[in-house]
Amino acid sequence: MKTSHGKAVIAFSATVIAILFFLLLGQAFAETSMPLNVKRQNVSHGSGTPTPLSGYLLPFNRKFISRITNGPGEGDHTVKSSEAIDFDPVGEWDNPFNPEYREVRAAKRGWVYINRGGYGDWGNLIILAHGDGFFTYYAHLAFREPLALGTIVRKKQKIGIVGSTGNSTGPHLHWEARDQMTPTPIPPATLASGAAYGGDSRRHSLRRVRGIGWGPWYPEVLNVVTLNSGLNISSTSHVVGACSGASQIVSRWPGADDEFNDVYNGHQITGYSYEWNTDPDFLPDATPDAYHGAYYAISPGLTLGPSGGAAIPYYFHLRIRSSGYGWASPEEVAHQGPYKLREGCSTTPPASEWQDPPSDADP
Repeated sequence: MKTSHGKAVIAFSATVIAILFFLLLGQAFAETSMPLNVKRQNVSHGSGTPTPLSGYLLPFNRKFISRITNGPGEGDHTVKSSEAIDFDPVGEWDNPFNPEYREVRAAKRGWVYINRGGYGDWGNLIILAHGDGFFTYYAHLAFREPLALGTIVRKKQKIGIVGSTGNSTGPHLHWEARDQMTPTPIPPATLASGAAYGGDSRRHSLRRVRGIGWGPWYPEVLNVVTLNSGLNISSTSHVVGACSGASQIVSRWPGADDEFNDVYNGHQITGYSYEWNTDPDFLPDATPDAYHGAYYAISPGLTLGPSGGAAIPYYFHLRIRSSGYGWASPEEVAHQGPYKLREGCSTTPPASEWQDPPSDADP
């Protein structure tokens, strides 16, 4: 009798252990199998917009442009990576003869939290801690700068090269910011193997970093395949934050020559509304100033600040319109600047300025 009862207890215990094992295994799989490729899939976007982060820049030289192949809540950007952005280099950023070919840069001053190669789905991964409670991720890198853990990194400092390592279907930079990572101080020499899967991106967003704009169809709500959710804007004549004596600004964004897909589910981009002015968050009106094939614009002559006095800061604003979705919402408008204009400044930016060098000051 005692023997039979003992066997029953052992069998019941084994069953409970097996169930717990599979539950934990499933949870671990959900936490670690986080595909981060550029293939567009159905959207899974939560309601509302997380709090925008401030003080962060684009994770590359701001003279370059890119396509955004997946934005927050799109493709495999779900759960802890819901606020991730995938940048696909185009134009000069994707030119192998350019010395800054596919460079990835620190979006804000911080220190190295993780620098690992072949790190699961992330591929070659660098994570920076910024001392403000947030950590930025730079995933799928082809090359990582040999930066030891705890190394101080300046804003705009080169940390790697865009690649397609890990779970990726093509070269792109997966970028996101997470909070509630541990440990929050400068980490020890060795972190737990799953450290990159901690924290969460859902409460705060990088989608409004200056320079980023979105199509009026974003976020994608239909189970269809398209290539581009958004873009970033730049200038071919002026450097962000630098003083210039040239009164006309040439602004640029991805177009057909950059393989920017301007057709979404049969709804073609039909126009852009844009403006240059001194308001950093101006919203262009709903009047298209350019047909859908345009991808650059030249400002009228703008007023310069007096020689020896303060420069006048100007910003460029771009809003997209499509035949099926109308105008991009205020949260989808792209803004870039400041471009500081003043008499006596050089009309042609020197090479040192075009490199958008590392700095710890905001532009």
